[in-house]
Amino acid sequence: MKKYKRHVFGPLVTGRQLKAARALAGLSQKEFASECGLHFSSVAYIERQELVGSADSTKDDIIHALERFGVKLTIKPGPGAYLVTGNQKPGNDSREGAAQSCHADSLC
Repeated sequence: MKKYKRHVFGPLVTGRQLKAARALAGLSQKEFASECGLHFSSVAYIERQELVGSADSTKDDIIHALERFGVKLTIKPGPGAYLVTGNQKPGNDSREGAAQSCHADSLC
């Protein structure tokens, strides 16, 4: 059984936010699903949800996969994500180490 520290993954976390975070990491749905240990159809389903209602263990797997690529989720001032390191997938056109952010409404 995986042991993770608990994250604050409140009701403001949206599927659009997760899609934006995945885009910052430079991952396809299939690649992201593999990183999370999920089926890609599960990732697609979660990204279509207005509010994410998945099990805590699934949310933890998602958050930890994003963190491995240097992406953090934020809920203030609204749902979004930001890139804190240059750990995104090689070949992503993002500048290595550049601080980038993405608001869930813009979908990067």
